[in-house]
Amino acid sequence: MNKKKILITSSSTKHSLVNSVYKNLKGLDIEILLGDTNPDAPSKYYGYNFLIMPKVPNEFEIIYKLLKDNDVTHVIPTREEELVFWSKFNKKYADSGIKVIVSHEKQIKDAQNKFILYKKLSE
Repeated sequence: MNKKKILITSSSTKHSLVNSVYKNLKGLDIEILLGDTNPDAPSKYYGYNFLIMPKVPNEFEIIYKLLKDNDVTHVIPTREEELVFWSKFNKKYADSGIKVIVSHEKQIKDAQNKFILYKKLSE
């Protein structure tokens, strides 16, 4: 079985999140990769392999190739603006063996719309 690799996207200044993931995975044969669109993001210097990501939303194929070239098995998207993209293509990624940890697109869009979210929470 190949080693699992988890990519944390938009990792720029999310040192606390990265540390939490590291602590929870410590002792497991899982590698953490960090990604950001900024080639000089602070997370580049956290001590993990770093991937320069294209801006999302972008074409599925560009990001898919980046993930496959780096043997990524799981993705943790962390920026609100990219959640819909990851959710929209979640099934395509899953079909190729990449698990994206993200909610369904409709749930994300509902949560991003304050009026809809208010109505749902008021039910």
